[in-house]
Amino acid sequence: MPSVTPSPPPHRTRRSHSPPHRVSRHRGRSVALQCPPAIALLFYCVLVPASLPGRAAAVSAVAQTIADSQAAVLEECVLAWGAQSLEGWRVGSNCSADGVWLQCDGAGMVTAINLGSLGTGRKLAGSIPAALGSLSNLEFLSLSANNLSNIIPPALGNLTALSHLDLSYNQLVGPIPSAIANLANLRILFLSGNNLAGPIPPAIGTLTSLTELMLHNNQLQGRIPAALTNLVHLATLALNENLLWGSIPSSIGQLSNLTMLNLRENELDGAIPSSIWTLPHLQCLLLSGNSLAGSIPNAISNLSALSQLQLESNRVSGSVPESLGAMTALADIFLGGNMLSGCIPASIFALKSLAHLSLQGNQLSGSIPWSTAPLTALTHLELGGNNFTGPLPDAITNLAQLVHIDLSYNSLSGSFPDGITNLTALAFLSLEKNNFSGAIPPALSRLANLAELYLSSNLLSGSIPDSITALSSLVYVTLGYNSLSSSIPSGIGQLASLSQLSLRHNQLTGPIPPSIGQLTQLSELYLDSNFLSGSIPDSITNLSLLVALYLDSNLLSGPIPPAVGSIRPLLDLSLSYNHLNGSIPDSISNLSTLVLLHLANNSLSGSLPTSLKMLPRLLELEVHHNNISGILPNALGGLANLVVLNLGYNQLTGSIPTVIGKLTDLMNISLNWNHLSSPLAPELFTLPKLQRLDVSHNLLSDSIPANISNLVNLQYLDLSANGLSGGIPSTLGSLALLKSIDLRTNNLQSSIPATLGNLMDLTALSVDHPEVYCLSGDVYCEVPQSQDSLFCRKCSSFCTSCLPGMPPADSPAQPYPPPTSSPPPPAAAPSQQMSGGAIAGIVILSLAALCFLLALLIVYSRRHKSSSHETDPLSATALEISAVGSDRREYERFNATSRQISNGRSAETLQ
Repeated sequence: MPSVTPSPPPHRTRRSHSPPHRVSRHRGRSVALQCPPAIALLFYCVLVPASLPGRAAAVSAVAQTIADSQAAVLEECVLAWGAQSLEGWRVGSNCSADGVWLQCDGAGMVTAINLGSLGTGRKLAGSIPAALGSLSNLEFLSLSANNLSNIIPPALGNLTALSHLDLSYNQLVGPIPSAIANLANLRILFLSGNNLAGPIPPAIGTLTSLTELMLHNNQLQGRIPAALTNLVHLATLALNENLLWGSIPSSIGQLSNLTMLNLRENELDGAIPSSIWTLPHLQCLLLSGNSLAGSIPNAISNLSALSQLQLESNRVSGSVPESLGAMTALADIFLGGNMLSGCIPASIFALKSLAHLSLQGNQLSGSIPWSTAPLTALTHLELGGNNFTGPLPDAITNLAQLVHIDLSYNSLSGSFPDGITNLTALAFLSLEKNNFSGAIPPALSRLANLAELYLSSNLLSGSIPDSITALSSLVYVTLGYNSLSSSIPSGIGQLASLSQLSLRHNQLTGPIPPSIGQLTQLSELYLDSNFLSGSIPDSITNLSLLVALYLDSNLLSGPIPPAVGSIRPLLDLSLSYNHLNGSIPDSISNLSTLVLLHLANNSLSGSLPTSLKMLPRLLELEVHHNNISGILPNALGGLANLVVLNLGYNQLTGSIPTVIGKLTDLMNISLNWNHLSSPLAPELFTLPKLQRLDVSHNLLSDSIPANISNLVNLQYLDLSANGLSGGIPSTLGSLALLKSIDLRTNNLQSSIPATLGNLMDLTALSVDHPEVYCLSGDVYCEVPQSQDSLFCRKCSSFCTSCLPGMPPADSPAQPYPPPTSSPPPPAAAPSQQMSGGAIAGIVILSLAALCFLLALLIVYSRRHKSSSHETDPLSATALEISAVGSDRREYERFNATSRQISNGRSAETLQ
């Protein structure tokens, strides 16, 4: 059996702990079946090109006539696959050797057809003709690596002499025909790399001569048939990358000749059958990417021939068995992405054949048990995403063959391990999200092969060594979230292969070096949250492949370089929280793929460019806290995908344009602290996804429209400090998600709609009113000392004189504190004595009114009992008054949510 060695998972390109990528395991076959000695001639024929005169005459001297019935079948195949697919080759009675071949016996009967792996431009297309099933002497059929489509014809089940069937890597669909069970002599069955669906036919379990069964890379569903465990001669079983579910058959241990079991990337669950640990010849056990549970027993050491163990991305728990250290043939251990706990057995680090150790993404703890014996074969060490503690000892220097080290997302500490600088073969180093301290050693420059360096989120200090610029192979460098100081090395431009550079959230000072413009392969640059000063260098516009540029939260000054519009692939441009001045350059409109534009908290002036309409993919536009003046341009209506619009704290004038109603994806509108006037645009209240609306501190007039009820997702509403008049619309009470309402400093009528009692999530209500209202029987209201707001909260012991329920908006409210129980002062004496009839009438009317009130109380009491388990709309929450303006922390939380949504879309755009 040809050996199969699955490739190890590729190293990651950025911070992730993903399971290994799927590896295509196509097996090309070029097998020529030998005829019995009695057969005198071999026919290596295909189809001489008719378009080449004289080619047909160049017939091999060993040619002989194919039986007419066989030639007819081949002719049908050529027609089905198209003459052009075979470069115009034709079927004739004579054959010649020409790379792909037929093989015939002495009677002219075809015994072998190999049209697999023809190469680019020569691939077969169309269906597999059912007529092939009439070639009753056929022993070998390979049509692999073509573009054949449609179903596998059941007629192939008539080829009872067939021992080798390879239809892999085509575009075949439909089920595996059960007629394949008729092929009693079949030893090799390759159907991998198609789009076959449906269950695996249990009848395959009757093909007891099978030694290799490869059905991977399809869409097969259902359980693994227990009948497959009858294939006692099976050496290779590959069912990986399908949609199989259920448990692995417990009888799998009957396959005593199995050398490779590959069930990766399915939906299998349950425990790993104990019988697997009894397979004496098993070399490759590949079960990753399922939902298998249970623990790994010490009995795994019975698999003495095992060289590859892949169980990553399952639900395996328990500890890593000590007995793994006794399996001296092990070359690859992949146990990442499980729920393993405890310590790593020290014996694993003594496995001299071990090349790849992956335990990332578990719950392992303790220190890493470095062995004093050198692991001379170890090339990949992946222990990230655990709870390891302690320092890295100098013994790591002994791992001289290491190419890939991932120790990220642990709690390792101590100074940066100098011993790593001696691992000159190293190409990947990730120590991020640990507690390493001290300086980055200049000797890091010895790692000439280093392509990826991840040291972010540690406690590193000192400067970035200039020697790092000698690592010309670097592609990814992330040093963010440390305490690095001093300036960015001036020679940073020497890293010509760099694709990502992240120095964010440090204490770097000085200017951005102009040499950064030499990084022409750079796609992501993160220098935000430092103390960088000076202007944005013009050379940065040379970065023509840049997708993300983050320079925000620094001390940068000067204008935004107009040439920034030449960085056409840019998706994210963040320059907020600097000291930039001048106008927003029109050239930004050239960035047609831009998704995020953040220019907030600068000193920008001028008007908003009308050319912004040329940014149809923009999701976030934040220009707040600047000196932008002029009107809101109608060009905003071209930003059809906008989610966040924040232009607050500027000098904008005019009205809110009606085109804003076209921005149906908007979730956040902040136009506060400007000079906007005119009535509220009705179109503002037609945005179905809007969650925050803040137009406070403007000059807006007229009333709050009743169609505010269209904002069904609204959570925060701030209309304060305007000139709004009229009443508070009762339709506000239908906005069930509202958490905060601020209507202060307007000319609104004083009454509060009863419908606000329906707002179960409302936590802040701010209105102007000098009086006090009792909103319900168990809520009282009081005016605070500032006398400028209404402060409400639940307190059932007060307001006892209020009638049950909510008073209508236009009715007088009950004052606080409630009236005392003392009798009212006597009324003035009547001017004349009432007649007896009048007195009797009053008494009768009073009794009737009393009866009516008693009836009302009985009805109310019964309703109250029937709904005693329900929550009163206002009793479920405390209503508090917000300070003038929006709460900044709440605002930041909202923006973070919006940004997560926007970043998801940005990632989709990038893909």
